[in-house]
Amino acid sequence: MKIYLDVLIITNCIMTMVYLQCISRITHSKISRVRIVISSLTGGISSLIVAVNTQGFIQSCALTTVKFILIGLIVFIAFNIRKPKDFAKYIFLYFFIELIFAGVSLLLWQITDSRIIYVKNYTIYFDISLIHLVIAAVTIYGIISVYEWLLRRKFNAAEKYKATYSIGNYEIELPAIADSGNKLCDVFTGMPIVIFYSKELFEHFNLDNESSYPLGSFHVTPYSTVVGEGVMPVTSKGSVTITDSSGKTKLLKCCVGIIHNGKNKSRAIFNPCLLQ
Repeated sequence: MKIYLDVLIITNCIMTMVYLQCISRITHSKISRVRIVISSLTGGISSLIVAVNTQGFIQSCALTTVKFILIGLIVFIAFNIRKPKDFAKYIFLYFFIELIFAGVSLLLWQITDSRIIYVKNYTIYFDISLIHLVIAAVTIYGIISVYEWLLRRKFNAAEKYKATYSIGNYEIELPAIADSGNKLCDVFTGMPIVIFYSKELFEHFNLDNESSYPLGSFHVTPYSTVVGEGVMPVTSKGSVTITDSSGKTKLLKCCVGIIHNGKNKSRAIFNPCLLQ
C-alpha cells in the first residue's frame, strides 16, 4: 500500500478542520480563522507519524502517547482552553467524533471493492478514496446537526426562566427567554453571548457613551435579532446564572451583550443549548 505524504497531510488537515467544526457546533464555541488554520495544519503535519518506524511494543506505545499529546495540542490551539475540566470535555468530543468517522469509514470500506488495510504503530489506515472521505465527513456533520436539532426540541419554549447577571457588588435579575436562534458568539473569546435587554443595566455602565466604557471590559459586537439589528457592547466580565421554574440553576460559560430595551420589557435571551 502506497501512502503519498502530500495527500496524507492535506486529507488530515481537512478532517481535523471537520472535527473541530463539529465540536464547535456541539459546544457553541466559535473558533477564529487563525486558530482553525493553525490547528488544522497541526493535525495534517502530525499525520507524518505514519512515516516513523518503531521497533517493539514500548516504542509503539511511546509513539501512540505522542499522538495523544498532539491531539491535545490541536484542541488547545483551536479553543484556547484554560480549565482542565473543559479540556477533558473537548478531548472526549474529539475522540468521539473520530470514532464516528472511523465507523463510517469502515462501513464505506466494507461496501466498496477495496479491501486493502494498513496497520502501523497501532493505527489502522483504510484504503478509501477521497470521495468516500467526503461522504464520511458529510455524514459526521449531518449526525451532529441532527443531534443539535433533537437537543433544541427537548426544551419547552413555554418554560419560564430567570437570568441573573452579577459583577462585583452589582446584580440584576430579569425574565429570560430560551431562543435557539441566538447563535451570537463573541469574536474575541469565541464564547456564546447572552443578550440582556435592560435600560437599568445599560445605564449602570453608562453604555450610551463608548468613551466611558470601563477600560478593557467592553467592546462592540454586531447583532441581529427579531427586535432589530446594530452593534452592542459585550463583556466577558461577571457571571450569568439561569434559573428554571423548578428552581434549578445553571451557571453559564458565556459573554454578556447589553442593549437598551427602550419601551419594551426588560429580558434576557440565551441559547437553550447552554443549559447542557
